[in-house]
Amino acid sequence: MDNFSAKKISYVINGKSLLQETSIDFNPGEFTVILGANGAGKTTLLKCLIGLTKPSSGNISLGQRYLKTISAKERAKFISYIPQVPIIAWPATVRNVVALGRFTYGTMFAAPTEADKLAVETVLHQCDIHHLSHQSVETLSGGELARVHFARALSSCTPFLLADEPTSSLDMTHQLRAMRILKNYTTNGGGAIVVMHDTSLAINHADRIVWMKNGAIISDGTPKETATSKTMKYIFNVDTRIDWRHNYCTISLI
Repeated sequence: MDNFSAKKISYVINGKSLLQETSIDFNPGEFTVILGANGAGKTTLLKCLIGLTKPSSGNISLGQRYLKTISAKERAKFISYIPQVPIIAWPATVRNVVALGRFTYGTMFAAPTEADKLAVETVLHQCDIHHLSHQSVETLSGGELARVHFARALSSCTPFLLADEPTSSLDMTHQLRAMRILKNYTTNGGGAIVVMHDTSLAINHADRIVWMKNGAIISDGTPKETATSKTMKYIFNVDTRIDWRHNYCTISLI
């Protein structure tokens, strides 16, 4: 799969710049987390990348093709997306919601294939919701519903997965499980691009951290390269001590 790239994209609304001429490449097989304080431009960047927000300038491309020239249905074969606040407009079972991830393969209009069934079964188990598969999503807790949307995106089997705070409503056990799933997804060749607020969780699992402030990328590299006390001070205005031991990072406030 080719790279996923943004070249000098900006986004201005009502005279306010939310994204400043941002250029970045995302690679298959890489788990990238975007970090920054509220209002840094993380979600705006993600929505531009997925095609939900049209940049004021610049271009986004999948391989040699501009994203704006690719239809929404075809785009869904390359990119799956978990929004910050997923909405389900009608009552449905967990299994049926997860199966929506297969719509680009024709599942919405035809009987599911064996590949569809296998993909759905696999992610139901991966996300620890197989025991909920016949329940209505209306009966689920916030954390359970978050896992359903996670499974729906994974069932698409796309080369790239974009997610906006997918672990925010999960307990510690399922946060760690989500990180392992994303790591496995990228180990198998997928590219994950995830916005998070849990700095420690991100640093200890991501391959790459993109730090943002005021609509711009401030730093971009491996966690060990970029997770410094200086970066934390500039991004979050907090004084911290960063300790690495046995490839595990501990962040302490000072």
